[in-house]
Amino acid sequence: MEGIDIEAAAATFWANAPPINDPVRAAVLSSLQLNCVCTPHTPQPNAVITPSILCPPVLTSDQLLLWTTQAGQFWQDELELKLPNSIIFKLFQVMVKSLDQDTHSNYGAGLLCFTQFCDSTQILEEDRMPASEPLLSAFAASYASTVSDKTLNNWLAGLHYWHIINNATWNVETLANNYHYSNFHIPWTKTTKEMGADISITERKHCTCPLHTLGSHTVINADIPNTAPLFSYKTPNGWLPLTKPHFMSRCNEVWVSQGYPDMPRHAFRISGTTKLLLQGISPDIIATQGRWASQAFLQYWRRIETVLPLFISSSSDVARLHSIDSVMDNFSRKNNLPCTHA
Repeated sequence: MEGIDIEAAAATFWANAPPINDPVRAAVLSSLQLNCVCTPHTPQPNAVITPSILCPPVLTSDQLLLWTTQAGQFWQDELELKLPNSIIFKLFQVMVKSLDQDTHSNYGAGLLCFTQFCDSTQILEEDRMPASEPLLSAFAASYASTVSDKTLNNWLAGLHYWHIINNATWNVETLANNYHYSNFHIPWTKTTKEMGADISITERKHCTCPLHTLGSHTVINADIPNTAPLFSYKTPNGWLPLTKPHFMSRCNEVWVSQGYPDMPRHAFRISGTTKLLLQGISPDIIATQGRWASQAFLQYWRRIETVLPLFISSSSDVARLHSIDSVMDNFSRKNNLPCTHA
């Protein structure tokens, strides 16, 4: 910073910045500027966003407070109809002061990267907050190999706090071991018909992670109408809903090209169940995840025992397979069902 007049640079920055389109938040910012002097830097070439009145050009540390979306603006407009500005001023001031300056900067950097990601994938401003779980998963996946887990967790924490400041719903759940998961409802299943079912998917540190995959799907197919089925995809002539025959045809095309056998559609259920059992997951949890009653799950297990060799490839899995018999027998006794073996 040799030869640079920091105070003059800061004064020039604030003098040239466009007016902030929110007098209450601007007042909160002014009150905080008295206690902290920040140095503006020339933006890096990769730190550019699409111009928006909702995201004015301000210091990274101020973006949490001064950047918003239509949802945040609507909430504040309603708040101003019910409370005097002095109370709203205090509300924002307390929230902003609860973080130290370094945290403001770190959280702001995450919000900047999130905004750049949304710009690059053409996510509409109204869809950025509340941010859907697939969108947040896709954002995290896009940086998974370029930043550390600590940095990514800080960015997500910053996005969470940005939602809190704007009274927006945060759609990410975090398990005790820092894994993320998502729950959503589907309107129809083969067994429940119109009642549908609640689906739970959990993050996996693997290239097949369902959360990252779902997030990538929603980003790639972002232009599809909201009324389309969840797994619809873009085509040269518009979009199509994903069907089971097309899905299995594509899977088998890939598998066969890599030297694997053609698989039936139940391969996913069979191999998924077997994999979880081999990992030591309780049959009760697997039955719940598969939405089976205890009797139905036991009957299903008996049916797939005859085709297990198709899905067991390593000697270690074969060795562990023998332990599953006792696990399933215990499951049977616990649920007062006939044992799997005589």
